[in-house]
Amino acid sequence: MEYASKFMELSRFAPAFVADEKLKMNRFEAGLNPNLKEGMSVHQYVTNEDLYDITVNVEREIKEKNEHYSEQQGNKQKGDQRENLDSQGQYKRPPKNYYNNNIRRGQ
Repeated sequence: MEYASKFMELSRFAPAFVADEKLKMNRFEAGLNPNLKEGMSVHQYVTNEDLYDITVNVEREIKEKNEHYSEQQGNKQKGDQRENLDSQGQYKRPPKNYYNNNIRRGQ
């Protein structure tokens, strides 16, 4: 939305770049960040209004996807940490021969 507002504001000063509807849409799409451009490539639009609406929807989908991914990563990390705790919530100690068996001497 910020980009769309700024685009509309600045387009007043460069009418040759946005002379017709199609050119204006192409310029707008060219200025989008790469993630949005990729998401926009599967959508069709006829008017500037369609383009803006679709862009907002694609951006929202990307944000939701990223939030979902972040939540999954957070849950995974929490789960990994819980595996290292004993029944009293203390970190487990490795078995007695763990370091001897898993670390090569001289490295």
